[in-house]
Amino acid sequence: MLSGLIPGGPGRLGTYYTIDVPAAWNGTLFLYSHGTIVAPPGHRLVLDNPAVAADPGTQKWLLDRGYALAAAAYATPTGWAVQDALPDQISVLDRFGQLIGKPKKVIAWGESQGGLDTALLLERYRDRFAAGLSLCGLLGGGVSYFNHDLDMFFTMDTLLAPGAFVHAGAPTHANIDSTNAEVAIDTAQTTPAGQARLALTAAIQDFPPRFTPSDREPADNDWKAYESGQAFWIRFQLGTFFRQDVEQKAMGNPSWNTGVDYSRLLEASPYAQEVMALYQSAGLDLTADLARLARAPRITPDPSAVQFMTEFGQPSGTLRLPLLTMHTTDDGRVIPGNERAYLDLVAEHGVLSSLKEVFVSRGGHCAFSDAEIIAGLQTLLQRVDTGRWPDTSPPSMNALAAKVGGTYRRSAPLAYTITNSGQFVTYNPVPLPR
Repeated sequence: MLSGLIPGGPGRLGTYYTIDVPAAWNGTLFLYSHGTIVAPPGHRLVLDNPAVAADPGTQKWLLDRGYALAAAAYATPTGWAVQDALPDQISVLDRFGQLIGKPKKVIAWGESQGGLDTALLLERYRDRFAAGLSLCGLLGGGVSYFNHDLDMFFTMDTLLAPGAFVHAGAPTHANIDSTNAEVAIDTAQTTPAGQARLALTAAIQDFPPRFTPSDREPADNDWKAYESGQAFWIRFQLGTFFRQDVEQKAMGNPSWNTGVDYSRLLEASPYAQEVMALYQSAGLDLTADLARLARAPRITPDPSAVQFMTEFGQPSGTLRLPLLTMHTTDDGRVIPGNERAYLDLVAEHGVLSSLKEVFVSRGGHCAFSDAEIIAGLQTLLQRVDTGRWPDTSPPSMNALAAKVGGTYRRSAPLAYTITNSGQFVTYNPVPLPR
């Protein structure tokens, strides 16, 4: 295994990298993009030995079969790192060519924000790649993601605790510690009225009811169980450090809710019935609360920050290379509507046959077993080798995962209490709220 530091260009920090090449290299390189690493703003994290795979199990599987692996840490590896991720990954490709030799094929892959980086690499550097695998990718892009994030803060700030949420911890629109927000959520959970309003917040976000991989789907109409699971996602998504990092890098606020009709967002949500039931049970007037949201002062963006987020985090859909995406059905960190958004973009601007999307029935963000990831890798490799997509139906994907079984297990800190066989399902995510 090789590691080192690639110096940055004028005005840019360098990036650390890792390269792992098996003795019998088959000529194909997998370039891995890591997900978001959250750290306090201003904290300089040195990631001098970046991971080259989603976890040790998939790393071993690829190396055992002759594939080389590489990854960049990025000049600034924490927070919103897209600005550094793309050029730094290309610099690692160049360094790999200098140290090892030019690969016959390069496959990009990554998780979460790294799944977005994967799509952007295929769109913007198509001459350097053969294909890509996006795991739980933020494929709707940063503009949509942080608008979505703003809606959560705005709804709770208006209905639960004015002044506690917009935005908790962010520099441009608040100077409030997130502790106040967490207390407000805990307090709301103790009353039927508070639970109803948290359910409304979750429905506007399309937050799912399962939070961990071991959570079972709630029974039909068990609305309290739905809300209980969704409340975990609300707490998880407070993300004050992440929001502050984004606004500092963008030099402003990239999000807005001018012109947003929250009544329409609720109507479009798959959880609208839950909200109506909990409001009725609590004796609350849902129409009155929606009217409060309609009257509340709106937040406008800083145009330069929107431009930054568009340039460094918004896919165009101009996909020409094979890309396989994989998402869990109950992911509240990066909701599966991101897959629908990217599908629509590619249908309009790219080659739709290049894209395949598969889903795993489970709660959690990036909560895949090694068997499922390896099934995805096998599927993508077959597409690269033959020029045609194999069968990606749930039975076929589950059969591939079953053959892998428990030989390669996802290790700590990414260990999950889940089966090592596949749980692929047919799933059609609703569109992103906005």
